Amino acid sequence: MDAQRHAEDGTVLSRSSTLFTGSVDHHVGMWDLVSGTRLACLEGHSRSVHCLTLGHRGGPAHDGASVLFTGSRDHSIRVWDLRTGRTQHVLEGHSGSVTCLGTDGWRLISGGG
Repeated sequence: MDAQRHAEDGTVLSRSSTLFTGSVDHHVGMWDLVSGTRLACLEGHSRSVHCLTLGHRGGPAHDGASVLFTGSRDHSIRVWDLRTGRTQHVLEGHSGSVTCLGTDGWRLISGGG
């Protein structure tokens, strides 16, 4: 699958030379914009991925590395460690699809059904 096709099926977020896509195929793609190749396929959601946003770990116990937050029709938010491509946390509590995410400092803001 290429970045354009994956992006047409879902949602897109870009950071520098990296593009993140969420899709109806339940996956999150991490793409290199220079070469057009997929760097990683993040798996974990059981339904389509509707939204994504980047954040940073903060505080004295963390290194400030980027994390990716993804919201899905499976009613969950996943927190991804971009260094490993693995889910760090699954946040549950929405009664419907998670359709929007944002960060404000150390806070994660989410909305949906």
